[in-house]
Amino acid sequence: MGIHEVPERMIRDLKGTFKRDTVSALLAAHDGALRARVLPDVKDSRGMRRRAVELSGTDLEPVVLNVDAETYLVSSQSYVAGGQGAPLVEEEFGDYKLIDGVQIAFAASVSQYGRKVLERRVTSIRINAPLN
Repeated sequence: MGIHEVPERMIRDLKGTFKRDTVSALLAAHDGALRARVLPDVKDSRGMRRRAVELSGTDLEPVVLNVDAETYLVSSQSYVAGGQGAPLVEEEFGDYKLIDGVQIAFAASVSQYGRKVLERRVTSIRINAPLN
């Protein structure tokens, strides 16, 4: 279909997606670019206790990370996509594997209005792999 201009709304959505990336968001909070606020613990859909942390900033709507209280891995995140009145998006992460000293979620699913709309599975990841 060729090359097309990306509409402004899609550019905003893409920027939000990159800012909500778990690693990027946590690094931004560490550097003070995002505010972090500890929320009361929550129970996930399986009844497991999770620690909740809200990240927000001037150019990022609040994102709530649910962290496993024992492993400190992010089990899910939720946010409102597109501002007020837009759907609540919930992303769940699992199948963590240790790759070069970094725990990476190899499985994720996305739900809107409580209905799963996307599942993704990573088959392999290499960190700092040499380039051809």
